[in-house]
Amino acid sequence: MKNKPTKQHYVPQCYLRAFATKESINNKEPLIWIFPKAERKGRLDKIKNVLFAKDLYTLDIGGKKDYSIETSLANVEAEYTKVYREKIEKRLPLSKREHMVLCVFITALMQRTLRHKDSVEGFLSEVIEKMEKLDEAHNTHSKIVDDYKKLKANSHKLGIFKILPDLADVLIKMNLAFMCTDETRPGYITCDDPCIMFNPDLQWQRFYGYGLAQKSIELTITLSPTTMAVFSWQNLRGYIKTTSSRVQDHNRMVRHHAYKYFLLNEPRTNFIWFSKYPLSLKFMFRVLKHKVGEMIFRIKYLWKMRNY
Repeated sequence: MKNKPTKQHYVPQCYLRAFATKESINNKEPLIWIFPKAERKGRLDKIKNVLFAKDLYTLDIGGKKDYSIETSLANVEAEYTKVYREKIEKRLPLSKREHMVLCVFITALMQRTLRHKDSVEGFLSEVIEKMEKLDEAHNTHSKIVDDYKKLKANSHKLGIFKILPDLADVLIKMNLAFMCTDETRPGYITCDDPCIMFNPDLQWQRFYGYGLAQKSIELTITLSPTTMAVFSWQNLRGYIKTTSSRVQDHNRMVRHHAYKYFLLNEPRTNFIWFSKYPLSLKFMFRVLKHKVGEMIFRIKYLWKMRNY
């Protein structure tokens, strides 16, 4: 392979191109504004120079580098780019195949980010550490520790396509809608982990995690400054016009969900994006009601436990 693709993007360039600055979006090397998650000052950079890592998906097979995963991801990206430009950008209905292409692209995007990589490898590191402590305590050396270390080395890379068929199948069965706006500066923004899962029924607790099988779950991803895809089990389909306030509130979620960076097509940010809660009196009342309910529960619990 003459041109070895060692510079591998965990958020693909074809996706980020839609968020390029207005002046450069049609250039050969488009530019984008990238901001650290907690800061309001960013930098203008070429899309090819952001959100990548060297040999992120490269396998080492017998001492030789294998780029088959990166090549497969590139094929998925090419298919998505065609669907986006020919249908989604023009707000036209998708065929079954085009719907499948979008689902496969988003499934791969969910699995390939640095956050997912760090999560998977962090879990395996904890398992390895505990097994090493057991070996140390019993003065043994378990082969399974070595096996887990080998597994950790390629867990993120191989996991992208291992789970892809099952996860894509779930997305295909969900209802798909596109929330649209005519605003382009900035319109919707994106981040280094652009797929966001949210279940409003679980927002007041920390015990249960989000899952695509949950009745009220929503998976959202901004596809461009004017379009956001929404996968859900609700009766929500087609292209739907949304309001400016809803766009900015979703941008608040995107900025909050970002792992390290958020990105957009201009240097200006909005103070709403840095708010912990939506700037809505109705929502603030719900937060207050929840906090009061928690306080009353604690008081009642302490009162019942006073004699124990």
